[in-house]
Amino acid sequence: MKTIKNEYDKLFEYKNLYEAYKKVQIGKSKKEKIEFEKNLLSNISEIAEELEKETYEVENYRLFIVKEPKIRLIMSMAYRDKIIQRCLCDQILSKLIKSKVIYDNVAVQKEKGTGLGIKRIKQFLREYYNKNKTNKGYILKCDIEKYFYNINHKILKEQLVRYITDKKLNSLLEKIIDSTKDEKLLEKTNQICETYGITKITKEKGLPIGNMTSQYFGVLYMSGLDRYIKEELKIKYYTRYVDDFILIHEDKEYLRNCRQQIQKYVEEKLELRLNKKTMISKMEEGVSYIGYKFYLTNTGKIIMKLSKRNKKQTKKKIKKYAEELKKGEKDIKEISEKIKSWINHAKQGNTYKLRKNVIDMFNKRSGRENAKEKEQKRVYIIRITSSPRNTSSTSNNSNTNIHEQK
Repeated sequence: MKTIKNEYDKLFEYKNLYEAYKKVQIGKSKKEKIEFEKNLLSNISEIAEELEKETYEVENYRLFIVKEPKIRLIMSMAYRDKIIQRCLCDQILSKLIKSKVIYDNVAVQKEKGTGLGIKRIKQFLREYYNKNKTNKGYILKCDIEKYFYNINHKILKEQLVRYITDKKLNSLLEKIIDSTKDEKLLEKTNQICETYGITKITKEKGLPIGNMTSQYFGVLYMSGLDRYIKEELKIKYYTRYVDDFILIHEDKEYLRNCRQQIQKYVEEKLELRLNKKTMISKMEEGVSYIGYKFYLTNTGKIIMKLSKRNKKQTKKKIKKYAEELKKGEKDIKEISEKIKSWINHAKQGNTYKLRKNVIDMFNKRSGRENAKEKEQKRVYIIRITSSPRNTSSTSNNSNTNIHEQK
């Protein structure tokens, strides 16, 4: 087994920290960015010096609540800490993840993500149909209960030590993992969690949702389970996205046994539990995964539709974007990029009508199609264009553009 060694020095090389800074500044508040850039050279040099001398300590977190798609406590790091985490993930953790996880563990990694997850599920369903000539089969969908809140620090550290022999690097990773152990911070987070009914973070368990390293740790933490499912349970059709994973098999009883074995594994080895959403369903009834619901028809056709939850979230966002535009809180170019990003995701499935309705709703709610306004000034209108024949999942190549008109 290959291990990571003598990599720590990469973290305090100026060019690596500067590259991390350039990536971190995207999407951050102007205030944070301006403050850091006032003394950019000295700030990066200071970070490099602290890392080199091993005097770096994680600064205080900023706490806030997000309510969509569900209520969560976000623990946001200081700007300089985000730069260090970005550098750590880009220079070291990304390479570690790539060498230690199976191909079908698709989250976080640059060349994978939801795109590969979608591709693999479709490939699995297609192969299943070609082999069995039927859509009669079963899918076990598993989900971990409060995954990030329940990741055990001790177990995670033991995993990292097996993969990493660089003592300086392990020391830094321990500081990040233990950065939520401060008594005052725990007291404050627990008060917020009690108010909103959220699972508490303890000294022994829980990673901050908001840390970039948490996403990488989340991918790595269950990598042993991935291999157990593939190698011991002999499941050919398997894929995982963070704590959400799918097993496909023709035998329902075998999947029931798999569920029991998986439950035992996560409880005994990872101190986790499967949640109530874990279930076995008929293949013909479809399965929800990474924002889509996938169906295999009796003719072998694969249909992808956005999940109900995804549709609901999208409508809320569109209403929000329209209000922000009308109030002048954000400009049309910024909002258009967000909508285009969603459309690029949605058009992977059978969603032409949905995409058209979303665009129409935005343009109507934001007042961008007001004829008088068009005549008076130049405005941007989002439109979706597609060939009339584009009705199947293979022909959903719609182009979403920003058209500037007078």
